[in-house]
Amino acid sequence: RAAAEQLDKALKEKNWDALVPEERGNAATGLKPAVVMDVDETVLDNYEPQAEMMLNGTCFDEFPATWDAWLAKRRAPAVPGAADLLAAARAESDLVVFVSDTPHSESFVRELLERAGLATAADQVFTSAGRPCSKADGGFFAAVAGELEPHLGRAEYQQVFHHVGDNR
Repeated sequence: RAAAEQLDKALKEKNWDALVPEERGNAATGLKPAVVMDVDETVLDNYEPQAEMMLNGTCFDEFPATWDAWLAKRRAPAVPGAADLLAAARAESDLVVFVSDTPHSESFVRELLERAGLATAADQVFTSAGRPCSKADGGFFAAVAGELEPHLGRAEYQQVFHHVGDNR
């Protein structure tokens, strides 16, 4: 609900920009809006493997195996409210970008998003698969910034009205 309220606020303010000035190549004023959303625990709910680990007393170093087994089931549900937020965003923009700091492929993450009713064919999906993503180098978002630029940097999409999630 808070994200939807921020969306309404952003759309009413002509100079709104969710990107920090260092990530902006030029002014965002009067340009078509875009939305960038984190996937994990922002639009896809992955509580199940974490709850299983807690209930089973699984050590964190066993998380990758537990996570991969759960992902293989391909049943990550949408976070409550995510579909409504995306519908509201799509009413204002045709550019939705999903980012996930997962080593799994973009096609796999797209499949999870589509199964949850969140992604459309027009959406862009970026993962950390095959990309160097050390926190010392700025993390995942910095690693894909150059690839995002052709999508976010097109003149008609320079105003990012929402950047939702923890991939920064």
